Amino acid sequence: PTRGLADEVVGLDMSVLIHAALAAPDDALELVLGNPAPAAALARVRNAVDWLTAHCKGVVCVFDGAPRPEKRAEEAQRKQRREDATRKARDAYRKIKNDPALRQLLREAASITPEFKRECVYTVVELGLRPIMAPFEADGQLAWLYKRGHASLIVTNDGDLLALGCRVLRIEPARPFMFMDGAPRVYDLGLAVARMPATQPVGPDLTWLLGNYGKDAASTVQLLLVWAALLGCDVNHRSDGKGK
Repeated sequence: PTRGLADEVVGLDMSVLIHAALAAPDDALELVLGNPAPAAALARVRNAVDWLTAHCKGVVCVFDGAPRPEKRAEEAQRKQRREDATRKARDAYRKIKNDPALRQLLREAASITPEFKRECVYTVVELGLRPIMAPFEADGQLAWLYKRGHASLIVTNDGDLLALGCRVLRIEPARPFMFMDGAPRVYDLGLAVARMPATQPVGPDLTWLLGNYGKDAASTVQLLLVWAALLGCDVNHRSDGKGK
């Protein structure tokens, strides 16, 4: 799935990029403790946007806008989970500062503050790009840009855009800035070849997919599509107890 990006106009999901920049435990801790986001987090955002600008034909930076009205209940649950994780992380920090459980709580608790989002918007402008504030979540705006030919590739970690037919350069959760190492992984629906084993009477073998995830492009695309269907894209319902 690796290819050059020189001819690509990428649509960049800025919320995904910002979350990746804040994933480092020390940076997430500052937010959880009520402090401003560290300069290192903003530098990661700047470096990633700058890298894409240097290697792509064009970059369109899309930020999340207002919460979607039909997702009020989901957003309220997410906010409550972050608040619960923040409280637990602060308690854990007072007791054991280097515990792996604390690092997980920090990832769950860290949220994008309005101040840091504004700094990222200013950074995009300073780099000579024009930021777009989506009416609601960035996903819909990015899909619209792709479908109308204003972007040829979407940079995100979300399987929703892939399920909607977009070509995706995926920001991998474990190594979100791996694409800057010169090996960007581009996925599209065409890679979902019909060579996957199937259960009876019909349907993909999820165990097989999980075991082969990341080993080749086809199984990765297949799993992302199945996962998007199970967890629910923004346009459908997810299975109970799944997703965030």
